[in-house]
Amino acid sequence: MKLLGWFRRKKKEKKAKIEEIKLEDTRELLEEWRKTVEAIQEHPLSQAGIINTKLLELLTNLLGSVDKKLEKLDLLDEIARLLRESSEEKEAEAEEIEEDIIRKFGATVKDRDAYNILLKKGPMSAEQLALEMKVSRSTASARLNRLFNLGLVDKEARGKEIFYRAKKRVEK
Repeated sequence: MKLLGWFRRKKKEKKAKIEEIKLEDTRELLEEWRKTVEAIQEHPLSQAGIINTKLLELLTNLLGSVDKKLEKLDLLDEIARLLRESSEEKEAEAEEIEEDIIRKFGATVKDRDAYNILLKKGPMSAEQLALEMKVSRSTASARLNRLFNLGLVDKEARGKEIFYRAKKRVEK
């Protein structure tokens, strides 16, 4: 029995020694690991990796921002396209109205041109319209009088001159 007790003691001693070695080895291993991590963190390539990761994150954010702005530009392009289409439709509508004026009131194409000039540039005398249309004063005066008689323009005397102003809406 003494022998069996001796074996048990020796076994316990060995076990305690092994645990002590394991604990000591674990401490050493952890210390080595800590030193290795510090060395890696201090290494220039690790610093570059950290910087590259940050740069990549910033670049990703920047590209996301650019993408959002491009989406807004696409929206603005669509709005501009719709405005152009609307403007083209209004121009076509205006041309139809002008053609109606010619048909309904018996105005000529040249009368329509004179009317459009008055619409765009405002009130004019016969002399001013003649210069604008590159016709004689008497031709411009005849056109203005015809437009007045058709009810497309109004007359206004200013001193010795008469100014003609296009009506915005045609009254039937």
